[in-house]
Amino acid sequence: GKNLDEFDEILHMPETYIVYRSFFDKIGITEEWRKVYYSLSPDEKDIAFEIIESNNFSDYHLNINNHKIIELLKHYSVKREDVRDVKTKDLNYKNTKHYFDKLIQEDNFKNLTLTYDFENEVAKVKRVASF
Repeated sequence: GKNLDEFDEILHMPETYIVYRSFFDKIGITEEWRKVYYSLSPDEKDIAFEIIESNNFSDYHLNINNHKIIELLKHYSVKREDVRDVKTKDLNYKNTKHYFDKLIQEDNFKNLTLTYDFENEVAKVKRVASF
């Protein structure tokens, strides 16, 4: 980085955004990450940095209630494979941006909240949904 702040930014940036920096800069995803990153208060950054530095993004949503921190941490769900998949397809800018926006916004844990409370008893036993 050019200075200590820029070095700190890069240190906490998602690895995939660093490795493919020009790609993510071009489609505007890095700038979206920066907006959220710089909107955090010092206390929010402390919480986010602890998770970022642990490099464990599997269950942060269970302990975090802060919307801004969650928005920041969603960016860490983009993996190198996602970039390779897109680069092998010849997608235009808008499609590529849409693809990564969807990856970042997707809630990977929504399936964990499904319940079977409203099924009839036969469906519960057979695990067949009743409509």
